[in-house]
Amino acid sequence: MAFTEHRFSREQVKEVAAQLAANLQAKRGPVDFLEFATGVIADRLARDRTSYRWYGPWWWSLKEVLRRAGHDYGTQSDPLVRRAYGFPDDTETLVAADSFRNWYMATQFIGSARFHLDPSTAEHYALWDADMEDPAAAP
Repeated sequence: MAFTEHRFSREQVKEVAAQLAANLQAKRGPVDFLEFATGVIADRLARDRTSYRWYGPWWWSLKEVLRRAGHDYGTQSDPLVRRAYGFPDDTETLVAADSFRNWYMATQFIGSARFHLDPSTAEHYALWDADMEDPAAAP
């Protein structure tokens, strides 16, 4: 499967990240953007662990960003999808994942976990993270 859908250019993501960081600085003063943003996402996940689905194929890379920021949600991953949907920079990955979330919230049924990632096939990618679906796995 060729992963071509729901991707963002790194330049576009860098611009959005810079604007978001500037907006945060203007509202809150000196604050670490990545620390603040990972905290916001961790709060969302604390309220509803299945909200990981909102990040679609970006979830696996975002999960790694969250782990490095001190929010560990288990070890399950999809390395193939994680490599296709992520950037070397944690802030860029987080902003791309949140951009996907914005699209998801505006266009998808909440809770949906099937995503069309390759327009050349009729296949859909089914996002399933047992670490997040099992309430007993909650930290």
